[in-house]
Parts: sequence; C-alpha cells; structure tokens
Amino acid sequence: MTATDELDETMDSLSLASSAPSTAHVGRQDEHRREARPMTLFESARIFNESGQLLSHDNFDELGSSPEMIAEGTPKRKFKRRVGRRKHETKRTNAVDTLAADEVVLELMCLLFPDVEVTQELNLLLLGSSQHEDVFHFDEDDIVDIPAATKPKNGVLDIDLLKFQAALTTMLFSSDCSTQEMPVRGMSAETLQEIYFTPHWIAHEMLAMVKLDVLAQYDRFAIMNAIFRTISDTRPSILAAAASVSLAIFQHQGLSDISPRDSGKDLVTVKGMIAFLNAAVDVIERDARYNPEVFGSSDDEIRDAIGELCSQIMRAIRLLVRSSPGGSGNSDSNRNQLEKYAECSDSAEATTYRAMGELVNRMAAFSPMHGEEFLRWMLLKWPQRNVQLQLFFVRFTAGLLSQFMLLGLMFPADVVHRTFTRIQACIQSTHFLVAQEACNMCGNFQLMSMYLSCDQALREKIASALHENATSHWNQRIREISDECFDMLLDLA
Repeated sequence: MTATDELDETMDSLSLASSAPSTAHVGRQDEHRREARPMTLFESARIFNESGQLLSHDNFDELGSSPEMIAEGTPKRKFKRRVGRRKHETKRTNAVDTLAADEVVLELMCLLFPDVEVTQELNLLLLGSSQHEDVFHFDEDDIVDIPAATKPKNGVLDIDLLKFQAALTTMLFSSDCSTQEMPVRGMSAETLQEIYFTPHWIAHEMLAMVKLDVLAQYDRFAIMNAIFRTISDTRPSILAAAASVSLAIFQHQGLSDISPRDSGKDLVTVKGMIAFLNAAVDVIERDARYNPEVFGSSDDEIRDAIGELCSQIMRAIRLLVRSSPGGSGNSDSNRNQLEKYAECSDSAEATTYRAMGELVNRMAAFSPMHGEEFLRWMLLKWPQRNVQLQLFFVRFTAGLLSQFMLLGLMFPADVVHRTFTRIQACIQSTHFLVAQEACNMCGNFQLMSMYLSCDQALREKIASALHENATSHWNQRIREISDECFDMLLDLA
C-alpha cells in the first residue's frame, strides 16, 4: 500500500467517525424514541403542494398526492380547480347556516299554536290522511262538492294544519313582498315573526286574499286569525288593513248609487272578510274576559285599547254594508227578488247580509256604545234609491233595537224618534219587500211596547202609516199585514 492510499483511508475513517453519533447520544435517543408516540402517515411522509410548502392536516385535502410521487410526464392538477372547489364548499357551508323556507314556517306555526304539538299533528295528518275542520263556516251555496265538516274533537285544532302550512308558505315566500334573504339558523320564533309579520306584509296579503274565491280564502284568513289571536301587538295593524281592504271593496263595488252587477264588473266576495271580523270579535271578547292584561296595565288603557279595536271593526263593517256581496251569481241568476232577498233564503245576498247583521248585533252586545254609533250612522246614510240597501237597513235597525231590548238598554230619545220616522217611510214604500220588512218589524209586540208605549206622538205616527197601508196599498199581502199591526198598536194605547 502506498502512502497516498493510506492517507485516503485515514481521511475516510475520520470523516465517518466524526459524523457518527456518540454512544451516550445513541442511548438517550433510543430512550426518547421508546417514550414517543408512533408517527402517523402525515408525519412520516414529506407532502408538499405546488408552491413547495409543507401541507398540514387542514389543507392536505387540497392535493390528491405528493409531487414527489407523481411520475414524470403526468399532468398535475390545476390549482385553480382546487381553489374553486374550496370556495364551493365554503358557500355550501354558509348555506347550511340559514333556515330553509319549511323550517321558518314550522317555527312560526309553533309560535302561533303554543298549545299544539305542530310537528306531531302534521305527521298524524300525513300518515292518517285525516283533516280538521276549517276555521270559518261559510254557507253551503259557496261550497261545491265539499262534504260538510264535522265538529273537531279538540277545540284548539279548528283548522287543517296541512292546509295552514301550505297557505303560510305561499303567503310568506310566493308573494311580491316576501323577504329575499333567509334568516340564520338559531334565530328565535319571536324574531322571525317580527321579520315576516310586518304591517306591510299584512296589508298586502289582506288585499290579495279577498280577490280569491271563498274556498281559497279559508286557510289564508285562518292564518290572519291565528296571528290576531296569538300576537296581540299585530291587532291594530291587522284591523287597519281590514278597514283599508273594505274601503277598496266599497270603491270597487259600492251600492250607493247603482247596482254594480249591471256594470259588468268582476266582483269580489265579502264573506271571507265578514267571517274574519267575526273571529276577531270573538278573540277580543275572550281576551277582555280572561286576559285583559294584553290590552294594557290600567283600566283606562284597557278600555281605550278595546274601544279602538271595536272602532276599527265598525269602520270596516260600515264599508262592507254598502258594498255588493259579490261572489258567484250563477246560482242566484234564476231566482226572483222574493227568493233572493228573503230572510230565510240561501242566496249570496241573503246569507251575506245575514252574517253582517249577526256581526253588528254581536258588536252591539259587546259594546253598546258602538251599536248606538252604528244606528246613528245608518240613519244618516239611509239609502234613498237603492231598494236592496233599504231592505237590509230595516233588518239591521230591527236587530239593533231588539239587541238593546235584550240588554235592558234604551236608545236616546232623539235616536228612537229618527229611527221610527224612517220606519214610517218604509211602511208606506211602494216596494213590496221594503214595506213587508217594515211591517214585520212593527208586528213585534214586545219591541213596540218598549219603544212606543210611552211616546204617544210617535205611536200615532206609526199607526197612521199602518192604517193608510191597510186601506190603500197596492199589494193585498201588505194590506193584510198592515191591518194586523194596526190592531196591535191599538192595544198599546
């Protein structure tokens, strides 16, 4: 071996010895390795992205495989596609954080029916194919091929929740003024009702639903009734919207001058609005008796709040009374006036005005002050050229007089005098129906005894009109009725 070879071998041994760890270090390293946890695949593999950065657990899914393991000539995955997928996943994650339309509807239904297990009832209805009774009971002539509903066993469930759910979904998310952005998940039901049940939405939906047919109005007015019953803060807005809709109906088909049926207009039915107002009166009566605190903290606040709600209802009634009942006139086209306007008739006119009269009498029983106010208004707005309105005004007048008699109350003397002056003119009317209705009112002995027995001048005025009718009216039936009523008034003298 030459000197050069010995020198190279010595240098190799020195370099290996200097790079090798010492015995003590190796022992400590072995002891450390025994205490350490096993390495995972992510720790043992050196995985980099295209920028040369080491990937962590969070961003490892950005790369399908390590760049070192990709064979040469294999096209790499484009980074933009991975970024696009990440953005799409982020959007999908954000979408999950918002409520869906059906979830919003279920939350609001649970708020509107606090005493009902809404989801359980919906499941039972879906499985059993059964339904609850509609909240409003309209006349049979408006319902075609629909069997009469039976009374529900549970008083709370007076509607079909499936129809309620479908109608509420349509009203909230299929209208022009529906909220575009969905609320975030976890929002309370009270916050949801503030977002969706706004005065603008209420007014828009009230106007939209009266344009529908009677059957289509069932569930939508039931929704308004549920909101009115459960959320007391919305009651002024709902009744204000009802009054505005009644004004729109009056402007469209008012009966002040002519009958709109002769003008070829497409009339809307007013039965849904009347039924809703009747349901609103029921809610006010119940809360006034059992939950007066919803109206205010003091007696004055309660009285003022109830009075304002009643005034809004009466404002709507005054407009509806002078409007055509609307609806489909096909079933009434072949009827004569006697059949159409008879009190016991099932025509659209008779049933609508009968419902109005019941509502007026109910309001008078609940708030006599508003009953007197309505009678004064009728005497002021008494129709001169419209026989249909005259006929029903006489019926409303007789109903209010009878209602006050049952309550043991008396109208002021000026109201009584003006009322029977109008009745005297109706007794002598040349129209058979108006004269018959006025004579039938005078045939109520108990009513005449209460209002005419103590007023000789007024009694003689009515007796004179009846006597003139009995001798000179053109209709024989009116002459017979007038003669009977005249003999009865003689007994009061």
